[in-house]
Amino acid sequence: MNSFSFKKASNVLLATQLFSTISFAVLYSTLVLFMTQALGFSVAKASATMGVFVAFNYGLHILGGYIGGRLVSYRVLFLVGMFLQILACLFLIKPSVWNLYIALSLFLTGCGLNVPCINMMLTQQFSSDDHQRETAFFWNYAGMNVGFFIGFTIAGIFHSSQSYNILFLLTTVTNIIAFVLLSIGWNTVADKTTPLVRRVTIVGNSILVKYNSYGLGIVLLTIIILFIALQFPLNTNILALIIGLCLLFMFIPIAKKQKTKAQRDKVYAYVILATFGLVFWSAYSLAPMALTVFTQSNVDRDFLGMTIPTQWFQNVNTIVIAVGGPLLPLVLVTIRKKFIFSFPMQFCFGIIFMGIGFFMLVLGVLTSGKTGYTAAIWLILSYFFQSLGELLIGPTGYAMIGKLATPKLQGLMMGSWMVVVGSTSGVIASLLSIAIAPKNIDTNPLVTNSSYEGLFISLSMLAFISATILFFIIPKVRKLASIHKKPNTL
Repeated sequence: MNSFSFKKASNVLLATQLFSTISFAVLYSTLVLFMTQALGFSVAKASATMGVFVAFNYGLHILGGYIGGRLVSYRVLFLVGMFLQILACLFLIKPSVWNLYIALSLFLTGCGLNVPCINMMLTQQFSSDDHQRETAFFWNYAGMNVGFFIGFTIAGIFHSSQSYNILFLLTTVTNIIAFVLLSIGWNTVADKTTPLVRRVTIVGNSILVKYNSYGLGIVLLTIIILFIALQFPLNTNILALIIGLCLLFMFIPIAKKQKTKAQRDKVYAYVILATFGLVFWSAYSLAPMALTVFTQSNVDRDFLGMTIPTQWFQNVNTIVIAVGGPLLPLVLVTIRKKFIFSFPMQFCFGIIFMGIGFFMLVLGVLTSGKTGYTAAIWLILSYFFQSLGELLIGPTGYAMIGKLATPKLQGLMMGSWMVVVGSTSGVIASLLSIAIAPKNIDTNPLVTNSSYEGLFISLSMLAFISATILFFIIPKVRKLASIHKKPNTL
């Protein structure tokens, strides 16, 4: 691909990523509050449902990773996913329990399809050894977080006035914009090296009708299954946890079947890093559940005569990512001129920052005083350090797939990475949130602070211990991943 085409494709995907993220950001930050305040759910039930949301949002990425490039092209599948998200937001305009279940079934299926598709459309712009790949993913990750910033901001504004109908109408519009943007850039994001492209080259376009029908049939079946699963959120979470762990260890026999030792070792490296990624993302995934309830009920949000909306605190994360995303590659280039700072080391530091982030919350609870309310600065510091960790692990996790996966495994590994570090971690976060959930969202912080303190201490210790273990096995992981001791290595 020439540089002009590459730039145009990247710009299209960056803008599409931004607008497609807004509706997800709104639901991610508001769903627990919406369910408890507008629909009368208990905190425990809302946390369980949110766990299903997080689990299937990421878990269904493996569905998108499988269908995309095999049965349906990535760009077509992305548009199908966006159409489902548009329908979902329309259902949410009129709040009811049944509309919620229908909307989440549609929305989650849509997210499951379009996220791996947009990542794979970007991945195909580069060769496996092109160092621009990492930079492009950092930019795309930053653009996604601009979408999160917009979503969190409007969610806070309209949640404060309980104007959910306007909020979800706005998300419908942003989804339509994302749909149109990719349609405009249609020719620049075509599939290039997928199994479907190779099949069409051999057989012809006639095979597309059959394959596309199979793919869309799977999508419809997924929506039906999700609608049922959402009505049994706790059982669904437990099942998703089992599936996620099995999927992680499934790559061990997959590694043994690889043709060369180098390919086997790279799959083993993936399993190791995914395991440590699970530690990081399990703590991170508390944000839309336990941390949202903690922020709403246990944090002093008054500032200069106004009450800061709960969702706005998560904008600390988006600001750090949006600013740090473009800057970090430059910092890494400088560091790598003098040190070996490969992606396993980035994982290690990311987990350390997560531990520091939760330690800030421990200090916040301990200094809460007689009222029980934690000062907002501790929550802000927590999100700041968590965001530094995400900056090191998030985009690097996506980019590393291109280095570790063979073309045949690329889609499956991209989807499974999102399942293991997204779905499984979301379920773990949901179960932790349920374990410490107050009876209702307005429970006095003096009653709940001890539970939160215990959770925050446990997560801090787990993060620090995990980072220590990873640090000592980094040489082994580098060897498995074929990371050579040279400047600017990924």
